[in-house]
Amino acid sequence: MPDWEDEKTITFDTKAGETYTVEKGQGPVDPELDYAELDRTISEAEAIRQDGYTQESYQALQDALNSARDARQNAATQDELNQKKEELRAAIDGLKGSKNILETLLNEAKQHIENGDVDDLVESVQKLFAEAIAEGEAVMENENAAKDDVLKASLKLMKAIQALDMKAGDKADLGMALELTAMIDLTQYVEAGQTEYLAAKAEAEGVMENGDAMQPEVDAAWSTLVDTMMDLRLKADKSTLSDLLDSVKDLDLGKYTAESVKVFKNALAKANAVMDDETFSVDSQADVDKTVKLLADARDGLTEKKGSGGDNNNGNQNGNNGNQNGGQNGNNGNQNGNIQNGNVTQNNGSANQGIKTGDAAIVFGPIIGLMLSFGAAAIAGGLFFRRKRR
Repeated sequence: MPDWEDEKTITFDTKAGETYTVEKGQGPVDPELDYAELDRTISEAEAIRQDGYTQESYQALQDALNSARDARQNAATQDELNQKKEELRAAIDGLKGSKNILETLLNEAKQHIENGDVDDLVESVQKLFAEAIAEGEAVMENENAAKDDVLKASLKLMKAIQALDMKAGDKADLGMALELTAMIDLTQYVEAGQTEYLAAKAEAEGVMENGDAMQPEVDAAWSTLVDTMMDLRLKADKSTLSDLLDSVKDLDLGKYTAESVKVFKNALAKANAVMDDETFSVDSQADVDKTVKLLADARDGLTEKKGSGGDNNNGNQNGNNGNQNGGQNGNNGNQNGNIQNGNVTQNNGSANQGIKTGDAAIVFGPIIGLMLSFGAAAIAGGLFFRRKRR
């Protein structure tokens, strides 16, 4: 044993090769024993504070710690030291977390469920409540639950309760707007605005499927979708223009004067350009209607060349009373079937035809104008109805 007479401390090496310094009054230490494991366990136990542990488990730790300290000073064998180390380790591992806070949070979370406070929350928070309550109940039922388990369960419950303001957005209006999109046939609309509309529609569909979408996000998706829907423009009604173009495509322009043909061709070129332009919307319907009138006027204004004869007089032949219009026997005019005194009376066909053509134009012009007026009125009425619906 060390000699304490002249020294307050003594340093010595153990059999395990470790060096120890012992103060006077600590008690004897046997150099043949290994104290390292016991010392480490004692240090770990001394660092533990009571906060968060049950009184019973913490007191058991203190009892084991005192017993280990006593063995550290008085043990005579290595087995005794090892036994005290194991007892202390068991006391450390046997510490039980205090469940007072966990129980309080668990009861509060259950109360929110019963009150219906969680029903309107976003999907992820509802799921968090369910998981936190389940884990909290499991820890409460575990008599040997460690402090860390209690803390984790308590933290999860606290996070769930703190998320009670995360209300899910009301998606009724957004759902209605998306139902309207199913009724929109984009082939009936000009291309301008379609890209923005399709992007807004995709975004709205994503928000609709997102269980965690809150009201600001829902409102923004609805607003953007409705705005882009209203920006869509129906294509202008070109049915009258199409019919008119079909009616003039086979005209024989060779029998008309160059000046009237030039006017007609200019009007025809503009009409074809308007017909091919996919950007014309209902907002420019008036321009389409003007183009229809321009082409109709140019067609009606075609003037036959002088001396073109009845051959080309609109292809009509009058067979009444034996009268025939057209060139017969090489004559350029009308032949009157009435023969007087063996002579054939000839009329100037071109002059008579000029009068007939004029008369027809006088009668036909107002009819065409009236038809166009009715067509324009029908188009305008249709557009008014569409705009009111929009």
